[in-house]
Amino acid sequence: MGLQTLPYDLLLNIAAYLSVYDVHALHLTCKSLYDFSITRPVYRQLATDLLKRCRALPLKGFQRPMELTTSQLIRAVNKATRNEHAWRRRAPRPIRRRAPLWYRVVRSPPEEEVDWLSPITSSYTLCATKSGKVVCWDIQTDTCLAEWTPGEKWELWKCRVEFETRSVYFTMAKVPSGSYDDAQIMEFILMRLRFPEPLANGALNGPPTFNHVTCFKTKGVVMNVFLLDPVARLLSSYIWISTSNTIALYLLPDWSKDEYVFIDTGIQCSVSSNWSCILLDKTIVVHCEEHESLSQYFYPVALLMAHIRPAAKAPTISGHHRDKSLSVPSWYPESAHFVRQWWPALHGMPRVSCTVVLMASHDPITHKTRFILAQHYFRVPMLDVDPDWLHFPSKTAPSSSSKFPDTHLMKLWYVSTPFEIVCVLDGPEPEPDEDTDRPRPLIAVDFGHAVWIEYDEDPDLDPEAKLLRFVTFPPYDDHDGGGGSGSEVRTLDIPDELDLDTVETINIDQSQGAVILSVKEGKIFILCYE
Repeated sequence: MGLQTLPYDLLLNIAAYLSVYDVHALHLTCKSLYDFSITRPVYRQLATDLLKRCRALPLKGFQRPMELTTSQLIRAVNKATRNEHAWRRRAPRPIRRRAPLWYRVVRSPPEEEVDWLSPITSSYTLCATKSGKVVCWDIQTDTCLAEWTPGEKWELWKCRVEFETRSVYFTMAKVPSGSYDDAQIMEFILMRLRFPEPLANGALNGPPTFNHVTCFKTKGVVMNVFLLDPVARLLSSYIWISTSNTIALYLLPDWSKDEYVFIDTGIQCSVSSNWSCILLDKTIVVHCEEHESLSQYFYPVALLMAHIRPAAKAPTISGHHRDKSLSVPSWYPESAHFVRQWWPALHGMPRVSCTVVLMASHDPITHKTRFILAQHYFRVPMLDVDPDWLHFPSKTAPSSSSKFPDTHLMKLWYVSTPFEIVCVLDGPEPEPDEDTDRPRPLIAVDFGHAVWIEYDEDPDLDPEAKLLRFVTFPPYDDHDGGGGSGSEVRTLDIPDELDLDTVETINIDQSQGAVILSVKEGKIFILCYE
């Protein structure tokens, strides 16, 4: 009995074990199964496999996988698979099918310098300027679609795209000058950029609009803000309490109401700690990574609601000052990048996140700083536990800790050959005796990928010569329990008109194979690779 005589559902079960290349082989060698091999269920399974490996599909605008036609789904799966396999073997190459150039130059807002930039799908960018404006830019037409001017200088701290509602939520902070202490008051604004539903031809039915959502104040040194669930109007923040050297959790359980939760978690903060905040069902997870360990602390929202207060004023911080000397390890975390699966997915996708840590080592004699990269995937919760346990209201938040378990949960990959990354100052050039913030490394990460600008160490070249560097890490595999390893770094081609000396921000969109860089001259370069 030939395969073509098998029932369709049985063929579909067999296809679940095939890769894209196996399906392509069927196209070429088995005429009787050709029609079956190009059906939507087959490619939906291949798309599911890609998304489970944390590889995004190259979608346009606010498209979602279920909205694609079968031919569009096939093209998206084929392109994502080609990029995934090619980038493991070689450097991404400038795309050949884009005419007349393989890159695009987009004007940033006229006479403005970009302070913060992020792609919003493949069609738009959102940028904050150094004068305080926030601008939505259309990449295809190189025009401004919407602009919001707060009237004074605010910094854009966090941005989150919601594909279901065609919205972008972002928080702006007014950072005070002076010392960082528990008496410091910080103001925040939460905004939404709403895109209208498209017309039949795919064009926008009117321009996107900026809307004010809420504002709030905090007291103390705010470490980060997290847009946990815009649909449920849930926002959180971490505040460092200097007197006790602990982390406080600030929560807006419903940002449409004037009330908040503020608790001192009692979790100690060390100089090497890296923090993220994740929502798991109705539980807030405080995710902390140290040099040799990882911890997760679980706080059910229902338990936190017992500490709710009216938002009449900023929370009060109290404590006793305690001297604490902080020892800096030889390799310390310069920056940590926590990446969630921001792209549209299919039902049943695993809950996976990714961390890329830029480790630094400073030479006190030469005053040069060398860097390495470490990357890993993780799940929430890290360990297999009874789901009911996460919602058990105990007096102290349970934690899940482990010393780098020898499984896929904390499998590490490294760029272990030290390099010197290019760093830039966010403010004007300081005076010689003036204190300044630490320079910002020009690095961007996406799931399993990183791109950065580093100094070329070729002794025959100018010591200020720079390279655009790229690395792709192995995909997430929840069945593979092997150990981690190093990953090969590649050098990306750049256009002649791009001067790496003038780059101020860098971003990467793995789904489109794009690297986005803004430069001082007021331009945005979108480099497209395959």
